Amino acid sequence: MKAFRKIIIIVIVGLGLSLATHSAKAQLFWIGVNGGANMSWFNTPGIDNALVSVGGGWNMGFFIRYGKTPYFQIDFRWIRANNFLSYTVEYNLEELDTSFSVKYEGDVPFHQFEIPIRVGYPIIYTPIFKWHVNGGPFISTTFMFSTNIFEIERNDMRNPQIGLMGGTGIQFMNFIIDLDYSYHLTELFKGDEEDLGVDFKAHLQLVSLKVGFQF
Repeated sequence: MKAFRKIIIIVIVGLGLSLATHSAKAQLFWIGVNGGANMSWFNTPGIDNALVSVGGGWNMGFFIRYGKTPYFQIDFRWIRANNFLSYTVEYNLEELDTSFSVKYEGDVPFHQFEIPIRVGYPIIYTPIFKWHVNGGPFISTTFMFSTNIFEIERNDMRNPQIGLMGGTGIQFMNFIIDLDYSYHLTELFKGDEEDLGVDFKAHLQLVSLKVGFQF
């Protein structure tokens, strides 16, 4: 968590220094808020008898944008997702010369704080209407604020996490609609078979649809 705080401070300071190097006349600077719905899922888990379904949720946050063609943007957003998880664990009792399997399934509520840093370019740019594409890296951390049948905790996940994201969006005057896709390069679970019984080797993926307003 200390490393994550340091990265946040470096990002904010770096952005501030970048803005300070430009004259006030040349600045094109906006602050905005956004929020919407998201779907999340995992790539094929590391075990054959596991199922992770698509989960729904919501996201909200704010962003800072600088420039026009291209523009640079940093987001601070909170993501809530609920995924259905099911897997089977095989148990072997050598002393009794027998084996059996147990199936675990239930919902897992994930909370994430994410900071994407992206570069965007407008394909269409008019005073009233704009259509842009963007992309870049992000850093995030995952929290667990409620219990679940698997007893998965924050300590069972790798934090912080890094990934890549890309998206497109339209802007009408100061109103914005964005569609983003993000892929976590870091595996979400630590793969501690002693605690979870399995090694998922899963990477989180997320699609977000957001509406927002910039000032």
